[in-house]
Amino acid sequence: EYLPQPEEIPSIEAPANKEEYDWEAIATAMRGANGVSIKDRKFQFKKFQNVFFGSDAVEWLMTHERATREEAILMGQLMLQQGIIHHVLDEHNFKDEPLFYRFYDDETSDDFPATNETP
Repeated sequence: EYLPQPEEIPSIEAPANKEEYDWEAIATAMRGANGVSIKDRKFQFKKFQNVFFGSDAVEWLMTHERATREEAILMGQLMLQQGIIHHVLDEHNFKDEPLFYRFYDDETSDDFPATNETP
């Protein structure tokens, strides 16, 4: 039985499984020199380190992964579900909005509240 390759399936449902994208390669490219703009940003007098906008990630995925806007949003949500990125306050799913997201690989010790527990 012939099974079409993911790139042959135009449906937005196509990239539903981790195996269908090389998430590590996509994340590496997004964090690279030609990736999304990752920098320290302020919101309501609080500084957030190493963050990017969800809307910038959508534009990047549309350009570099040749995704439609809907597919790019779905890819962002799948990256969130795969534990690759997260909303900085963990209050939102992935959205095509200027909300702050961060790659888990870009976390710093300053991002976590001080506790008596050792890491």
